[in-house]
Amino acid sequence: MYHVRVGFRLFPKVLKFKSLKNDTCTIMTQSEIIYSDDVLTAKKNGWPIVALESTIITHGMPYPDNFNTALKVEETVRKQGAVPATISILDGKIHVGTSEEEIKKLSNSTSNTIKCSRRDFPLVISEKLNGGTTVSGTMLVANLAGIPIMATGGIGGVHRGAELTFDVSADLSELGRTPVAVVCAGVKAILDIPKTLEYLETQGVPVVSVGTSNAFPAFYCHETKDKIISPIHVYNSKDAAELIAVQRKLQFHTGILLTVPIPKEYSLDPMELEIAIQDALEQAKCNGISGKNITPFLLQKVTELTAGESLRANKALIENNAKVAAEIAKELSIIQNLYPQAYKIASSFKATKPPVVIGGSIFDTILQVDEPKIKFDGRMYKGQSRKSYGGVARNIAVALNNLGVNGTKLLSVVGNDEPGKGIIKSLQGNEDMVQVLNTANTARYTAIINNAGECLFGIGEMDAFSAISPDIIVRHKTNLEKSGLLILDGNTSLETIRTIMDIAAQFTIPDASRLGKNKPPGLSTRGAVDLKHGSKQKSERCPVSDSTTRQRLTLPPSAYDNVLL
Repeated sequence: MYHVRVGFRLFPKVLKFKSLKNDTCTIMTQSEIIYSDDVLTAKKNGWPIVALESTIITHGMPYPDNFNTALKVEETVRKQGAVPATISILDGKIHVGTSEEEIKKLSNSTSNTIKCSRRDFPLVISEKLNGGTTVSGTMLVANLAGIPIMATGGIGGVHRGAELTFDVSADLSELGRTPVAVVCAGVKAILDIPKTLEYLETQGVPVVSVGTSNAFPAFYCHETKDKIISPIHVYNSKDAAELIAVQRKLQFHTGILLTVPIPKEYSLDPMELEIAIQDALEQAKCNGISGKNITPFLLQKVTELTAGESLRANKALIENNAKVAAEIAKELSIIQNLYPQAYKIASSFKATKPPVVIGGSIFDTILQVDEPKIKFDGRMYKGQSRKSYGGVARNIAVALNNLGVNGTKLLSVVGNDEPGKGIIKSLQGNEDMVQVLNTANTARYTAIINNAGECLFGIGEMDAFSAISPDIIVRHKTNLEKSGLLILDGNTSLETIRTIMDIAAQFTIPDASRLGKNKPPGLSTRGAVDLKHGSKQKSERCPVSDSTTRQRLTLPPSAYDNVLL
């Protein structure tokens, strides 16, 4: 090692930087980082993980609000199908995944706990202290642990008056050099938001609004008082995940700031909040509060000045951010982990005869209302609509063709109408087994959802499904016998299922059960049942029930080798 003089400071230049970097990561992983069992299992299986910061526990809220909120945020992540990984430092050990008992310990010992950004790790670890990780510290550890996304309330930024104090949060420089996506409700409202956005632009950090609005959120408020617009806007979690995936593929070593507005029912008035912030800033100045103590002080004073409204808003926004982060993590997991395995599974069919998928095709409409509260009294609400082609069988047929199982056929029915024509076009030349009906409309499903994305109710027009009858199956018997695999939508009638099973039992095709054994981690099996069960010496029950009669269907064992439901 030798040194190069730069200005008035000496910086070490490492000759074998790559080797040292790898050694450092290995040391941190093996002796300094403790993974919870849940996180280890998730990492092993490629399940989505959301990293969570811990300064909201140690410095962001009073007890017991901090403890209860931390547990509720973790539960929110789990409900969305992801694994929470609260990052903290306990007795000098970095924890990726913090137990309930450990969270309670951090909640009760805030006075002896260090607020940890990148610069504080050596001290806290060497002195075997406890630490709550900031956004900066959480990003650092999440990146070492291979977790690409984290959730927080709001990030730090450029403080008001920074042109005199040079007080700029380490969160911003971390976003400029660490490839972790941060889901938040924008910049903490006590900071200088325009200057923070300028700083992030200089650091090359994409700033993205996620959802129906392109407004940049202001932490406690749905939008800033100046109505600042985000540089980038995506409408949903899938689009946000694709942004992350592309940036990681390009190997850009910067984070992404994904902003989600606080739910409107918890949003504070921007002008009233500004009055409270100015009062809190004046008190901080009078008390000589600065540095890492300024943010906790201001947040506490704003809570007092708003009679607890800001604390309630803080709880709501962090839970909402965690929910969205988990949704994005799931989408990213699909892009990064499940697709390659799906291609591998699909490739096993390429040498065989193409499959035939039997079942429904549907025209879907989603109507989303913008207002948070709805009264069913006939009034009109502002909202958006989205339309798409769906149906279990149609989706599977299209997916298999996209995965390279060329020639996959769909046996279904549509009406002689525009939705039916659109569904046929979506099959890209594999529609010769789709029957067009003159006696019924294409099956349709309309969902009414609220501004949070939760379904209020759905309306289904499914009369066309009754046309997927034993007669239509028999008419296509020759095509079915040429198939390498039959995949059946369980929404068809018991009589139709029985007819398909009878045909399947008459010929030999590759065993469909291998799909069940090689199911990618985290892939749901609801609605897909492997029909090869137990001994072939006796009759077995097929676990398929009709939605109307709920009757069980008893089938001969020979049918189980031929059909996947």
